[in-house]
Amino acid sequence: MSMRVMILFVVSAVVGVSCAVPSPVPPAVPGPRPFVGFVGDVVAPDHLGDRLCAETASFDDPSAEKRDITCRFEGASFAEPVAAVDELVVMTWNMARNVDLAAQIEAFRNADAELPLPDVLLASEVDRGCARSGNRNAAREFAEALGYDYVFGVEFVEGVRATLSAPCEHGQAIFSRYPIGNVELFRHASFGYDRFDKPAEPRIGSRADLEADILVGDRIVRVVSVHYDDRLEEAPGRVDQARATARNQFGETVPVVVGGDMNTALYFLDPSPVSLFDEAARAFWWSGWVDTHAGRPNRVTVPFTLAGIVFPAVVDLLWVRSFDTGRVSGAAGCAVSRCGGLSDHLPQWVWFSVTDK
Repeated sequence: MSMRVMILFVVSAVVGVSCAVPSPVPPAVPGPRPFVGFVGDVVAPDHLGDRLCAETASFDDPSAEKRDITCRFEGASFAEPVAAVDELVVMTWNMARNVDLAAQIEAFRNADAELPLPDVLLASEVDRGCARSGNRNAAREFAEALGYDYVFGVEFVEGVRATLSAPCEHGQAIFSRYPIGNVELFRHASFGYDRFDKPAEPRIGSRADLEADILVGDRIVRVVSVHYDDRLEEAPGRVDQARATARNQFGETVPVVVGGDMNTALYFLDPSPVSLFDEAARAFWWSGWVDTHAGRPNRVTVPFTLAGIVFPAVVDLLWVRSFDTGRVSGAAGCAVSRCGGLSDHLPQWVWFSVTDK
C-alpha cells in the first residue's frame, strides 16, 4: 500500500475517524462588557519561596492522582501607555519551558517582519521556579525585559525528576502591550490517560485554558491561551478539551481569539481546511470557528514522529469565531531559520482588527 494509505490506516486505528456532523452552535452577538483590570504584583515576588499553588511545597507523592490544585494568578504591569490601534498582532507560541529564556528575549528585542513584536502573546509551557530553566520566573522576566503587562496561571505542579531539583510550577501566560482584565483559568475535567504514575513526568494539576480580556482604547478583545494533551493515545482527552474551549467561548459578547499548542498532530493529513482526521481541530471547525492559518503554505510548527517517520505537524493554531473572520487581515509564522533554535515550536500570529468591519 502507498505511504499515505498506510499512514491513514495507522491513524484510523489509533484515534478513529468520526463522520457525524454535529449541529453548529449559533454565534453570539458582539457587544459591550465591563472590564475589570488585573491587579498584579508591584514588587517582584519570591517565586522560589512564595509559591502560587498550595500544593507545591507539599508535593511529595508523584503517584498521587490529584487534579484539583489551589493556585492564584501572578502578574504585573511593565507596559508603557500606548495609543489604541485598529489592529493587533496576536501571536501564539510554545516557549518550551524557557530553557533558553535569554535567547527568547533577545529574539524579540530584534523583532522585524520575520518575527514581529506582538501586541498580545499567548504563551504555553512557561516555567516558574524550575531548575531546568535556571530557577527563574520566566513570565515576569520576559514581560519586564520587553515591556509587557502579563498574567501567569499554573497548569501543573511538577515533581522531582532529573531536571527538577524541587517541585515547581508550569503553565500558561498572556503578555500584552494593553491592559489585561477579567482573568480566568478554566481547568479541563477531561484528560487522555493517567500519566501521574509515570516516574519520568510526575505532576499534579490539569490542562487549563488561561483566559483574559485585552482593553484597546474603549474596545475589548477576549484571548484564550490553551495547551492540550500531546500524545496520540491521549486523543479522547484532547478532543474533549478542544470541545470545551470552543463551547466555553461562544457565550462571549466580544471578539475572541483562541491560540496555543493544541497538539493536533494529525491535522497535516487533512485534504481541506475543514478537519477530517484530527478530531481536536474538527471540534473547532464544526462548531463555527475558523483556523486563521488555513490554506497558508509552510504552516508547520513542529515535527511529528509516527512509527519512526517524521511528519510535518501543524499543532500551534489560532482560531476566531466565524463572525470574527472579517477582522483577520493576514496570518504568518516564523521560519525555522529564524526561530528554530528558540523552542521546539515555531511562533504563529495573526493581524486582528479591534474595530467593527
